Amino acid sequence: MRLQDLIDYAASRYHIYEEYRWKDFPDFSVFVYGKSNKWLALLMRSYQDGERVECCDLRCGKDILNTKRSYISMPYRMKGDNWVGIRFNEETEDKLIFDLFDKAVKDLKPYTYTIILDNSNKLKEKFEETKPLRFSNSFFIHNDKVPAKIEEMRKMYRFGNGFYEDKAFNFVSQGRFMEDYEDNEFWDKELKIYFPSYHDLSIRQLRGYFSWRTSYRKGEFRKTNITFIYLYIYELLNGIGANAIEDRLRKITEFAKIYKEQGLLDDYHLRNIRRWCFELSLINDLPKAIVTSYLDPLILEKDHALSVLKKSELYSDEEVFEALSLYATHKLKNSPILKRNKEAAYKLFADLWKKLNEKAGNVKENFFERCFGQFMTFRFYPLGNAIYYQQANRDGFVYELSDNIGYSCKDKKWYRHGYNEQLFDKRKFDEVMHEADRYLRNYLKAGRPLKEKAEEKWVDVYLQRVIEDYEESLKPKIVIDMSSLDKIRHDASLTRDSLLVEEEAEEVISEAENIKEETSMDIHMEILKDLLEGKDVDQKLKDSHLMPEIVADQINETAYETIGDMIVECEDNTLKIVEDYKDEILKLLEGL
Repeated sequence: MRLQDLIDYAASRYHIYEEYRWKDFPDFSVFVYGKSNKWLALLMRSYQDGERVECCDLRCGKDILNTKRSYISMPYRMKGDNWVGIRFNEETEDKLIFDLFDKAVKDLKPYTYTIILDNSNKLKEKFEETKPLRFSNSFFIHNDKVPAKIEEMRKMYRFGNGFYEDKAFNFVSQGRFMEDYEDNEFWDKELKIYFPSYHDLSIRQLRGYFSWRTSYRKGEFRKTNITFIYLYIYELLNGIGANAIEDRLRKITEFAKIYKEQGLLDDYHLRNIRRWCFELSLINDLPKAIVTSYLDPLILEKDHALSVLKKSELYSDEEVFEALSLYATHKLKNSPILKRNKEAAYKLFADLWKKLNEKAGNVKENFFERCFGQFMTFRFYPLGNAIYYQQANRDGFVYELSDNIGYSCKDKKWYRHGYNEQLFDKRKFDEVMHEADRYLRNYLKAGRPLKEKAEEKWVDVYLQRVIEDYEESLKPKIVIDMSSLDKIRHDASLTRDSLLVEEEAEEVISEAENIKEETSMDIHMEILKDLLEGKDVDQKLKDSHLMPEIVADQINETAYETIGDMIVECEDNTLKIVEDYKDEILKLLEGL
């Protein structure tokens, strides 16, 4: 187990994030619980004999020291009876560490009371963190008789170590027992409990919850508190009140819609519900169309953009530009170069990205990997921020959501495979996008110029190459259709026939037959090659019984169809190449 696994777990389950509080000690950080500002853990990294060492002090009590595990010891830095030290290595058991962290969080929750009598003998209620007088929930219950079903449910509670798995097991066991229970004792007060379970509620609150649930199931959508709402969703997630996975998802979705309209579910709660539906459908192997329907559309859009940028050669210039725009902090879609010449903008940005991704020499990673990292494997905790008891063994489970996102389960541990957005090098990516926009604005003479930044100048080398290739692509291409040469010969014969006097007819016919018999090499190609090499072609024309002006017309007629201009001129019965197209003709002949 790595220290990062604990950091991910704290963020995923409790929204507790690592805090760096000492500028001079960047390898030290802490977990702090809520507004109490109490420390949960001190996280430490160091190097010993060239190897990285990760450890932490955790405020979970010292009972765990009795298990005599090699990676658990007395605290490294902290003092007090509540702290133990944990070293992260291949022996460290992640499930145990997560349970210890759950216990640390639970121990810091302010749920105890102290009753203080002042001189006037009046009761006062005061929160006190240390040495409280504890009372069971029965101290505060209503005087009414406790329903037998509720009383029996409470007796079912199994006291364990207080870890998450115990809480989830108790919740599901009690929930199935109370699945069809109905009540009519409403309790309409505000109540807010994190990760609520039946065990956290008083008798009055329990009766209030089951009464509200009864009315909801009968189609009466009474307003209630967020704790009751979460309890009901937890029930559905665990198959209490619904069996098939599709039925659970349908009921959760309908429920969320109703209480969103009542204003009781804000965006935060709705994001949680979507996440739970996604993870529930995923780990139960539902079709991809159902699983992805619960994802934020932006996640799917970014996933597709990653596929485009990873294999940009398979996509159009516009698709590559759209993908770049999605990840760019710089707003590319607002750039004036799109108004100036949209097609040019698409091509130049796409070609730049492709040019950057060309590996050269001993470079181990292309620019995509430089910006977005490697395809990696991370621990995954499905429904980790809800109360959910996973009963089925999913070992061997594999689910490929896309080319960039996959999930699997091995040895009862869940994993996510893909790219981690927290590790993206957005600074390097934005350097390219900003400098490309600035450079291309100048090149296309579009909009106001952007400020030049010295750290972005390295991109200019690639931009220059892209522009050179772009300008080369705009030049007309010389293509000579070799299949039209027979037609050229035939037309040449007809032209000569119309120009020669009757006495010369027999001689011309003989010359035409000689032309047809020539098979070694097309005379026009020989003439073009000789002209390029600066040779005199007059004798060759005479020997072949060809007229310079007719040969020039025939060659230019073919060339004009492809490049729109003449490539051979005839002055004073002398042929010569048009200098502007000399290089293009040479490349063409070299390829034949």
